[in-house]
Amino acid sequence: MPKEKSKSSKKGTAANNDAPGTRQSTSGRKETREPRTRTRSSSPVRRTKTESTTTLTGVDPVSEIAEKLQDLEEEAMTLPEKGPNPQVTVEDAQNKHVEKSFIWHHVHKPRAIDYEHTYPKEWPTEIQRPFGMALDWARKHAERKHANLSVEQKRDLISRLDGYCIQNDFDTIVSSLPRESQNDCLTHLVHLLLVKECISRFFTNPFWYLVPNPRPVNDGDDKGNLAANTPEFGAQVLELFERMRESDPAAAQLWRLWTTRFSHPDHKLGYDMIAHRDSVADKICEEILGQELVKSLLRSTDKCDLDRAFLDMQKVFRSAAELSVKISCNLERLEFKTLNTLGHAFHHPSAEIELAEDYGGAEKEHCFDDRQILFLGFPAMYRCGDLKDPFYKVILHKAVVYVEDVY
Repeated sequence: MPKEKSKSSKKGTAANNDAPGTRQSTSGRKETREPRTRTRSSSPVRRTKTESTTTLTGVDPVSEIAEKLQDLEEEAMTLPEKGPNPQVTVEDAQNKHVEKSFIWHHVHKPRAIDYEHTYPKEWPTEIQRPFGMALDWARKHAERKHANLSVEQKRDLISRLDGYCIQNDFDTIVSSLPRESQNDCLTHLVHLLLVKECISRFFTNPFWYLVPNPRPVNDGDDKGNLAANTPEFGAQVLELFERMRESDPAAAQLWRLWTTRFSHPDHKLGYDMIAHRDSVADKICEEILGQELVKSLLRSTDKCDLDRAFLDMQKVFRSAAELSVKISCNLERLEFKTLNTLGHAFHHPSAEIELAEDYGGAEKEHCFDDRQILFLGFPAMYRCGDLKDPFYKVILHKAVVYVEDVY
């Protein structure tokens, strides 16, 4: 009987050795078990601790990996077959955008404000994007031949450019330019009109986007639409900011910086604010394209061309709107100088003014000393204030000007 007990215990040991997840005993029967070739898949990754191996932290057992692969295969088999691409309307796209703004964790991270990538030294390059698109818009959609404009249209255009263009007769300004610049004069002035709108609406007031109650106007049909009385409230906040700058400029800079950052957090409020900014920019486009002067300057008034003009202008103002907020996230502030503070005559050399490329470059600037400035091609840009000195000012980009030609 003792011998039989010994045999049964050996059988139990052999059965345990044959069970999956355990190593074959070297004392097993060689005539009935062939040694297996060791591969990666048969590595001794075990779920429980044994005498020979321990569980590897962070590594799934082979059996679990196989189960996951099988689950993925079954899931792929149940996916519906691809059909024809559905027709997506503008309304569908807008609804999808509003839905994403409410489910904020589904919104892609790049939509959040990233002030780390808008250092002051990069401002001149960054601002070339909206201003460059404004020039493209003028070349693509505006009338090119100034001879086609009426006297009233010319007068209204010059009047709208006060501070950016000398207030003189339109034809006199054109005739004073170098001959190679006269044909493009109207394009430059329309571009300048858009630049002035961008600066006055987005960069003059760093709080233009703020609303008194950052919640939807209506819980029913208008979800995601913030209150419409932004300009009035933004103007009140700007007035408060200016008063703070008079008493404590350094504190005012920090208050402006953190007000901007806290208004664009990486959650639902921030994404609602971004959607609101885009909405305000779109309303500005509608307002500008609805003005009689701008409509009269368009090359074509066909509906298709008007829609394209709106979409292209939308890109200009949305880009300017986003950049203005990113700049306000920095401690330093951005300021512009126009003809009201630059003066009305060109002097060489100048730390603030340079001639447009049409005048032959820096080596010919001395030829235009004391010539009258006709209009700006680009306003002067300044970086103002920092943590040490809130009153310091350094130029980032010289003003580009068009002056009277030398006869």
